[in-house]
Amino acid sequence: MLIERSVQLSWCGMERYEASRMIIERLEKGPATPKQLSDELNIPYNTVIHNVSKFLPCLGIIMKLPNDKYAIKWLLPEEFQTKNAYHLLQKKLVRPPTPEEISGLIKRDPGESRNLLFKYIPNYREPNQDLITSSARTLFKIIVAGKLDLQSKKYWFKKGIEKLTFSGLDQQTLNEILKDGKLQAEATGYLKDFPDMAPDIQIEAIGHQLIYHINHSSEAGKMLKNLSIKDRASEICVPSQLDRERYQRYRSLVADNRAYALGKIEEIARNSAPTPDVLEDLLDWLKMPGPKDDILIALKNFCQNGLEINSINEASRANIRSAIQDIAFGLDGEYEDPSKEGYMAREYAFSIIELIGSDDKSVAVMAKYFVFSVLEKGYTTGNYLFRIGKWLARDAEIRKELLDRAEMLLLEMHDNKIANGCNCFMKSI
Repeated sequence: MLIERSVQLSWCGMERYEASRMIIERLEKGPATPKQLSDELNIPYNTVIHNVSKFLPCLGIIMKLPNDKYAIKWLLPEEFQTKNAYHLLQKKLVRPPTPEEISGLIKRDPGESRNLLFKYIPNYREPNQDLITSSARTLFKIIVAGKLDLQSKKYWFKKGIEKLTFSGLDQQTLNEILKDGKLQAEATGYLKDFPDMAPDIQIEAIGHQLIYHINHSSEAGKMLKNLSIKDRASEICVPSQLDRERYQRYRSLVADNRAYALGKIEEIARNSAPTPDVLEDLLDWLKMPGPKDDILIALKNFCQNGLEINSINEASRANIRSAIQDIAFGLDGEYEDPSKEGYMAREYAFSIIELIGSDDKSVAVMAKYFVFSVLEKGYTTGNYLFRIGKWLARDAEIRKELLDRAEMLLLEMHDNKIANGCNCFMKSI
């Protein structure tokens, strides 16, 4: 134990280059693992790790092989050198490298590099321009996702932030980043392996807006140069806090000047998150005589914003479904004609049910009997029936019921209108 401690102390005082020199001399004889180097050279394992993972690679002297051994770059066997460079670049570029790209790593001209790739990489094919471009888009998404640490809309809502703008990032890529739950972990791992690819992101705050300026590293810029990303821009809109004073002003006008007041409330609903009392107001107004389109549009927008910040609980959703299911699935034949008043109200009501979800089986039962009733009358025009059918058919048991009833009507009813409607409906679900 004392001898071991003495050896450790002696190495602590050793000049760093001395350990590095010994490691280089050993690797000139052939590749070795850190454990082999430590045992053979009697150098502490931590000293070996520091040299092979940080110091010597920074000098460009050694490289790691696929079998976890290290070797001198200029003495690597041809096959090891080619395969190692290929796999490194394949991972970094998210595609097979071209001979020109690999030639710098293996210190060969492109022609010789091409021959080595075909010789040592099974089924190697040079990437064409389409693959290079598509891979660059994937790479762009990965490196931005790995650095872009975004909070939920609920978080920003509480902070009073109403918009996040991204300079250097297009809307489609941003949407893909937000939707792909697995991408963040993959991207973080990628940037850990290739930190030189990480962009620098500067955040600027202006009022209720945050602006993310995405600046790519020189290394990433070379690989993304054909994408024209500098002029791209995208945004995330966050629902704003309800302007209660403004809402109350128009709420007080609903009884006497309904159309104007509800038009203004619908404007408020486009960007604002609802409070429970606002939702209650809208459900109460649905009981009033007259058109319901404007109320339902406002309700839908408020629901959309509320769901984005997770502020509408299941009890509120149940109240909303209960209040609008008659509008969506009532059996008033007038609603089946797009030219009749109430047709669009039915569309809006069903859109809200689709939006907030339906765990209430009574809603599905009512929707199912609505479908049966329309099929029995003879379905002719419009897509509303198909929308409901596809929505219900997500449940395998209900889908079977719908198909059985449509088939029965098709076989038993001697009416071309009914037969054609049933036939089209069965094909649609």
